[in-house]
Amino acid sequence: MVKKSTIAQFKLSASSYVSDYQLISDDFIYFDRKHSFSGPTADLDVFGRFWCLAICDFVPGQAGVHRLGETTPLCGPHSLWIPPLSLVDWRLGAGQLVWSSYLSTAAVPSDLPKQPTALFGIPPKRFETPTELFAHVRGASFDCSIDKIEQSNPLALRLKEKIDRDFSSNKSFQDFADELRVSHSAMTRAFRRCFDISPIAYRNKMRIFEAMSLLLLKGERSTEACFDVGFVDISRFNKQFRKQMKSVPSQYNSCKKSLDR
Repeated sequence: MVKKSTIAQFKLSASSYVSDYQLISDDFIYFDRKHSFSGPTADLDVFGRFWCLAICDFVPGQAGVHRLGETTPLCGPHSLWIPPLSLVDWRLGAGQLVWSSYLSTAAVPSDLPKQPTALFGIPPKRFETPTELFAHVRGASFDCSIDKIEQSNPLALRLKEKIDRDFSSNKSFQDFADELRVSHSAMTRAFRRCFDISPIAYRNKMRIFEAMSLLLLKGERSTEACFDVGFVDISRFNKQFRKQMKSVPSQYNSCKKSLDR
């Protein structure tokens, strides 16, 4: 058992949020976050190869998810299970949202939901191992699916699988189109209709979230994370990171170093 007094802690302040991180064990991190929104916000997250469990007691009108042409509100205590390589389109109201989350790249049991899922209830205590967290997900009651999809499209799904597998490679999207034996324009249209985001924007978002996990969970330096996720220009990487994470890569890198002390 991990004693509370031995858990390393670190605070990260960005332009729109403040996070308090705790390193529970190697590759298992918990954080509390206070997130401020100046007005109604739509934010499409594309997760990398890590999974997370977000926990929040939502007040009416505070948050929802958009999929299949409509927004489903989230209200009351929920645990949001988000497996690797997921998309979630958040719809958030103005004001402050207080929530917490666990992050890890530990192997996910095969019986857990394969898609992002909202589950009723929040855990009564902190988890000390991924196994405890998996048991909570396994036993919680289903509320609704929260994966981002607007229109089922086999071509778009095949392209997503290819990007998910090769997102850090230097493959061009014309290469993907050639592999799928379709035109670049038809491939792009199908993907946008299905997920409401272009393939290149999807890959960029995934690369940034993956870089965040490498900085935070693995302690990589900014330049290492940049090239490991597929960027070839550090200045472009920094710009994309700042746009998506509202902070700079070195803040997440410093967080991991502090947690390891």
